[in-house]
Amino acid sequence: MAQMTKEEFWKNFNIGREVQLSGNFIYDGLLVFEQMEHFYNEDEIFEFFYFISVGIERLLKANVVLIEHSFDSVQSELENSLRTHNHTELKNRIEEKHNLHLGKVHNEFLQILTKFYKTTRYDRFSIYNYQHYDKEKDVLISFLKKYLAREIHTNFLNPTANDIKIKKFIGRVIGKIISSLYDILHEESHRLNIYSYEIRTFSKAYKIFLEKDFTFEREKILQKEILVYLLQNTEDSGFKEHIKKHLPPLEFLNGSENTYTKCLLDLSKCSEFLDELEARYDDLEDKKQRFAAIAVIGNDNLIFRKDMADEEE
Repeated sequence: MAQMTKEEFWKNFNIGREVQLSGNFIYDGLLVFEQMEHFYNEDEIFEFFYFISVGIERLLKANVVLIEHSFDSVQSELENSLRTHNHTELKNRIEEKHNLHLGKVHNEFLQILTKFYKTTRYDRFSIYNYQHYDKEKDVLISFLKKYLAREIHTNFLNPTANDIKIKKFIGRVIGKIISSLYDILHEESHRLNIYSYEIRTFSKAYKIFLEKDFTFEREKILQKEILVYLLQNTEDSGFKEHIKKHLPPLEFLNGSENTYTKCLLDLSKCSEFLDELEARYDDLEDKKQRFAAIAVIGNDNLIFRKDMADEEE
């Protein structure tokens, strides 16, 4: 097998890592959007735009490298041309060779990302126009209103819920852009006989590029089904014996089970209950023993056996 040239190594491994990172950023941005309950908080919208803009930009640049670089390229010129945050410009370079088949809504979203990453994300560092501190919110709301043909309220008392229809719409818009770019990257990798398209199995990027799943509906269903299984499974097991013996339930408020469940489905919702947890721990005689018993739950390196309880006697 012939040894790789430095150019082939660069494209195969370095650019391949960029593709993985791109998927991770896009996943994180979509997860932020999934966890947004409404559109009042501009910091959540900023975070969504930031992760998505970085992720798509890196994927665009990975494509540009595979398409434009050749042994006749002036390396410094190509690298300097990649020092840009203009998503639309990068997309146009790709479309000189490939048709991405993007529609008006997708191109407008890319324009929003370009403006956000180049200017909007810095606006609050300027004293000029200081009263307008939530431009990213205005842009997102205008975009949703235009393509969903519905009112989106952002007032504190009665903000519009970020419902499944909105989440699916954003997922479709981003998904079309991402899938088109990844398909071209796959094609270009085959042309160059490299593997820049390879993604680590079951990683964040795996969900984005290979499963092509841009919402978290399946994960939420899985979380709830596992919760139901754990609550209703009547078979004896080492796992249940461990909990029965070492982890009597803390005295949380009865009747609030559905509220507490929010913590299991979304870590960002746990903050409101942490003080209550600390209060319950303050009532324990041996916190150290409980922490040790809690620590092993969810540890892949430990298998609970039914006879473990007897061995511990």
